[in-house]
Amino acid sequence: MLLEENYTENCFEEILNDTITKLSDYSHIEKITNLPCNTITLNGLSIKSFDKYSLSNGLPSLCVLFGELNELYPNKGYEKIAHNYLSTVVSYISGNINNIDVSLWSGLCGIALSTVCMSNKGTNYQSLIKTLNKIIADKTVKKLNRLNQITDIKEEHYDVMYGLSGVANYLMLFKDDLQILETLTMILIYMIHICKDKVVNNKKVPRFMIDKTNSYFVENNDNHHYINLGLSHGIPGILMVLIKAYSLGIILDGQLSTINMLKNLILKYCINTGYRKIWSSEISMIDYIGEKSELKYSRDAWCYGTPGIAYVLLVTAEVLKDDNLKDFAIESMKDALKYKLGVNSPTFCHGYAGLLYLSHKFYEHTKIKYFKTVCESIQKKIITFYDKNNPFGFKNIELCMDKLKAIDDPGLLNGTSGILLSMIATCKEEKTPWSLAFMLNN
Repeated sequence: MLLEENYTENCFEEILNDTITKLSDYSHIEKITNLPCNTITLNGLSIKSFDKYSLSNGLPSLCVLFGELNELYPNKGYEKIAHNYLSTVVSYISGNINNIDVSLWSGLCGIALSTVCMSNKGTNYQSLIKTLNKIIADKTVKKLNRLNQITDIKEEHYDVMYGLSGVANYLMLFKDDLQILETLTMILIYMIHICKDKVVNNKKVPRFMIDKTNSYFVENNDNHHYINLGLSHGIPGILMVLIKAYSLGIILDGQLSTINMLKNLILKYCINTGYRKIWSSEISMIDYIGEKSELKYSRDAWCYGTPGIAYVLLVTAEVLKDDNLKDFAIESMKDALKYKLGVNSPTFCHGYAGLLYLSHKFYEHTKIKYFKTVCESIQKKIITFYDKNNPFGFKNIELCMDKLKAIDDPGLLNGTSGILLSMIATCKEEKTPWSLAFMLNN
């Protein structure tokens, strides 16, 4: 579809060949990611750029990448590389299954998704996938039983990355399986439940309002309660799950009214600065009670800010056949692509690769040429970050201790795998459901 200039296309082919070679060498990956310079401190925690068994930045990331490459370029040895990485993961989970959560980005759903991406459209690994799905369904039911007893909700209970939104999106791949459908239905019931009201300080607020003392995702301050507005950890993920299920014909009591409540809440707290539309990362308790919008921290990225939210609203508009909402989503995305607030890294989560892929999805949905043109521009921008002397070709650029730090990361979320998959998607036909991890699959 894109890469119309031969220079750009040839450049990317060279980049792809170089980075694939580097990501094929497991010992090289471990050596580089274990260097002290590839550890960052976030909220007081030291985090390495390689978490071996997670989809975010571990071997499942590489399984996803090489699974896609094998579909696009068969008989080049990519299937064997992916299989070797998967074998390492399977060997680990076989002895640690009781200690592994079901989550998409750090647990069993991520491992299962990587296996699906390697399955050659369902011809391979079917026994493993069925086994994982059975374990995921059983563990999810147990998790729901625990969560239904909890009134103080945390993001990781429901969000895309670590919570039930990500689990639900994975399970939708297998909605025709009776056990999976029953488990998925239980998740939807829970989602609808946490969108109902509770009382905080004598005020009615949604149950998904978070007490900051329970959150790992924001810094604590005097304003203790807030609503998370990021697609990665907030209520847009709940909306996406409910609207996707609705589009698939999985419809429960209260589902449509909850969809409309979430849609209206997100729209209400969109901030019009006079020159653009933008969302903060959160709605504070003060803003919610006062019914006002005050711009706090924001960025133009998949994880937080306008692009991720705009895509959720676009999908919602299409399912509900709401042309006004669709136009609003399109204009919001155009605003984000014009300003690219806070975008410094070539990576997916909060970088250019995420903007590239979201622009690609907007073009797929709308056929508006502007989004295609932007894709071409962002691709060229991403290429400027490449250096053949980098251990993985690209570096993730993170804000760490108020300074930008360049980190070697092979993964899907903040690393080279996510960059390559986004670049490939804009010039080839996608073969595997890897974008499900970001809630962006059709």
